[in-house]
Amino acid sequence: MNKRDLVRLCRYYDGKDDSGTLTGNDVMFYFYEQKWVQWNLMIQSGEADEVRFFGEMLDDYNRAGLEDFESGDDTPKTIKALLFNRYNHWCQGDGFKEFYIKEYRKAIE
Repeated sequence: MNKRDLVRLCRYYDGKDDSGTLTGNDVMFYFYEQKWVQWNLMIQSGEADEVRFFGEMLDDYNRAGLEDFESGDDTPKTIKALLFNRYNHWCQGDGFKEFYIKEYRKAIE
């Protein structure tokens, strides 16, 4: 997938270097989606560290029992795993599902 294809899978990141008028959590989502696109492009170019990092995030996400969480919302599992990783880094505890639904998924409702 090229950058344009990856950006189409994002809810907040639009491919630009600036988040524009976004505020609050939307800026954070923009930043993480931007990183997700960059990491995917790095993986495609063969940068092994990023492959390992994505694998570890996916493993943690699956071990938490989230492998089928919101599977019909068209968000790539790797974006969800990244958001789960960051949620656990900043919030440490239960609540990811509620956070995801209320704060991230709202973009499609």
